[in-house]
Amino acid sequence: MAKGFRRKGRGTGATYAARLDDVERSVIVGLLVQVRELLSTVEAAAPVQAVDLTGDEFDRIVAGFDSAETPGRADPTYARDPALHRLLPTGTTEDPDLAAQFRARTEQSLVARKVANLDTAIAALGAGTTGQVRLGKPEAVALVVALTDVRLVLADRLGVDTEDDAGRVHDVVAGASPADGHDVSFVHAAAVYEFLAWLQETLAEALQT
Repeated sequence: MAKGFRRKGRGTGATYAARLDDVERSVIVGLLVQVRELLSTVEAAAPVQAVDLTGDEFDRIVAGFDSAETPGRADPTYARDPALHRLLPTGTTEDPDLAAQFRARTEQSLVARKVANLDTAIAALGAGTTGQVRLGKPEAVALVVALTDVRLVLADRLGVDTEDDAGRVHDVVAGASPADGHDVSFVHAAAVYEFLAWLQETLAEALQT
């Protein structure tokens, strides 16, 4: 069973340790890689090589349960995947021309920062020993930010737009089954979403101590 992050040591030598088994680590790294690939569709640099760590299950999660756009949720710029609207939101929804100017000035630098955090997090999680994750502060900060991006993509797939939606997802994890009107992919993705929220919270708290 996973154990959340705790700070070890103090000052510049402090590290942040958690216990994750191989499956849990593969789940996280697999999603980080796929969000990295999603961002690479709008990145000027060449996309990273695909790494299949978790199989078709996570292809289904990140590919989405229903690729149709919900009116008002996605910027037409990212019609290929509405999750990009959450990762790279427009500066304003009132003036399309102003939004386009904002995007032109900020998009590539924002993508580059996100990709850098994802790359750091992927490398850090891949470097740990079996069952143990130990991060320095720069890697820990990168992972906190990268997990936010993964959760944004999952939130889009799960239809989480409000606190009520988040509560619905929590209820699914607490007691729903495919027979309750949710397919297996939805229930699985909801469980992953909740797990990542918990893990990110433990790391954020450890960074603040």
